[in-house]
Amino acid sequence: MDIYTKAQKILEGFEYASVIRSQNGFWLAIPTLAIKKRVFNKRMTPALYEKSKGVRLRFVYRANGASFLVHEQKKKTIIVFILVPQVKMPKLINFETESERWKAQVSSLIIEN
Repeated sequence: MDIYTKAQKILEGFEYASVIRSQNGFWLAIPTLAIKKRVFNKRMTPALYEKSKGVRLRFVYRANGASFLVHEQKKKTIIVFILVPQVKMPKLINFETESERWKAQVSSLIIEN
């Protein structure tokens, strides 16, 4: 059974352990739980966060481990984004195995329904 998709790179990311790097070669910005995931019906980015809050994020470099983008308020500092140069995706699914498993069940599912 063949699987067709227009999002081939996304499927390959789930089927093979792959490395994700930023588009411009610097950092991947991963939002923390301290902020909303979406604003203006768009996925949160550092630029969108700065625009929505009217603030400038401060870059905190750490030689060992992830760096941060932080929002400094009056008496507290909030870690808004964790910055990493790349992430490695684990292998999450094997489409060949899954297609064979579902192919074996199709006839019984049709009969049941």
